Amino acid sequence: MGLASTLEEGPTILPGESFLGTEDAEYVAGVLTGAPDAAGVERTNRVSGAIVPFRKGRGEVFHAGTCDRVAGLARSDPMVEQVTRTVLRWFLYGSG
Repeated sequence: MGLASTLEEGPTILPGESFLGTEDAEYVAGVLTGAPDAAGVERTNRVSGAIVPFRKGRGEVFHAGTCDRVAGLARSDPMVEQVTRTVLRWFLYGSG
């Protein structure tokens, strides 16, 4: 499990280049709390994401149910790049 967010924040996010804008966070806050305001966003902007590998029949599945990975790769996030390299090596060159 890892932390995720409904709102992109931080000094590396340039204006107009966010993947998740304020309207996304306000929508989630409105659905979950009925209050699509700053207080509602603050209550709901932290979520979690999961990366799940498992065997299926004679194969294996790697599930990372997130679109945040693309944003991380586009921004050259070192942790996202390392996990992606590890997964690609695992499936391209074998698990053992």
